[in-house]
Amino acid sequence: KVGGLNFTEKQLELVLGMELLVRTEQLIATHQKTAIELTEKLNDTRSKLAQVELDLRPRTIDRNVALVGTTETEEWRENRRQKLTAERASLMLLKSQIDDNIFENAEKLRSATILANNLRKQYLPIIERDLFRQ
Repeated sequence: KVGGLNFTEKQLELVLGMELLVRTEQLIATHQKTAIELTEKLNDTRSKLAQVELDLRPRTIDRNVALVGTTETEEWRENRRQKLTAERASLMLLKSQIDDNIFENAEKLRSATILANNLRKQYLPIIERDLFRQ
C-alpha cells in the first residue's frame, strides 16, 4: 500500500523501475549540461592560453615595453615574461584538469545512458503490454 493505493508486487516493481528510469534520465540531462559547460570552459581556457603564448613572444614583449616608456626596460621585460610564464603554467594546469573532468563526465554519461537504455528495455514493454491489455 503506497499513498492510500494498493499495489501488487509486480505493479510496485514497475513503479519503482519507472522512478529509477526518470531519475536516470535526469542524471543524463545533468551530465549533458555539464559536458557543454566544460567544453565552453575548455575553449575559453584554450583561447586565453593562445593569447598568453602570443604575448610571450619577444617581439610582443618589446612592443609592450615601448608603450610603457620606462627606463628600466630589461627589468620590465623580465617581469612581464615571468608573469606570462606563470599564467601559462596556470592555464595549462587548468586545461589539464578540465580535460580530466570532461573524460570523467563522459564516462558517467555513458554509464547513465546504458542504465537508462536497459531500464527502458526492461520496463517499457511491460507498460505497453499492460496498457493494450486493458
